[in-house]
Amino acid sequence: MSVRPLRRRSKRSLATRIRIVWVLAVLALIVGGGLAYALITAPQFRIMAVETHIEGRLIARGDVLARAQIDDGENIWLIHTHAAAARIAAIPYVRDVRVERRLPATVAITVTQRAPVACLLGAAPLTIDATLRVLQSGCARPDLIGIDASLATPPKPGETISDPALGELVRDTATLASAGLMVRTARRDEFGQLVVTDATGVRMLFGDDADLAAKAALVAPIRQAAKRPLRAIDLRAPTTPVVSYR
Repeated sequence: MSVRPLRRRSKRSLATRIRIVWVLAVLALIVGGGLAYALITAPQFRIMAVETHIEGRLIARGDVLARAQIDDGENIWLIHTHAAAARIAAIPYVRDVRVERRLPATVAITVTQRAPVACLLGAAPLTIDATLRVLQSGCARPDLIGIDASLATPPKPGETISDPALGELVRDTATLASAGLMVRTARRDEFGQLVVTDATGVRMLFGDDADLAAKAALVAPIRQAAKRPLRAIDLRAPTTPVVSYR
């Protein structure tokens, strides 16, 4: 009985393998292109609604929609959510913004508002938040802390002031507010020391920023011990505060 030897399987050449890879790649591109075309042209993906969720009352829905530049009927897959969010974030009062697709045909925009904390006094008053972003020209509210600050070039709403000294002054007023002081105005004197006036018109000299919270805690006991209306409280030497009366 004779046995026929097995034929050795020939190995595909490199050129053949390359042709197969190219064919598969072309087929993948065709299929992918067809799916992309279907997504772009499908009527169920045409935007039917743009929902806005705005935290706060100082940001107008119309301004948000105008910055978003999202039109009804536009394909939801063609909108650039990051670009839309960046345009909305340029609104001075906007703190955070998120633009999301909600399939099949809704875009949701969520916006949170910056909080005004002070008004920079001067020829052209400006409202700022805790990060020194300019929120608007003029004072947003009469109860905001007024801060004396001389700026060489007044910034525009939406810009952020780069001034470490001003940032430190804003943080000082926040410390005093946390201690229960109703600060009306704040400034640095010619020696760079902190001077504030409270809601009752009492002038307070805090000196440098060292132990500011501890100095602020002395104000209430001094007020309670005062027999007459106060004009000023000098806390530059907190162990021996000095008061003057009206």
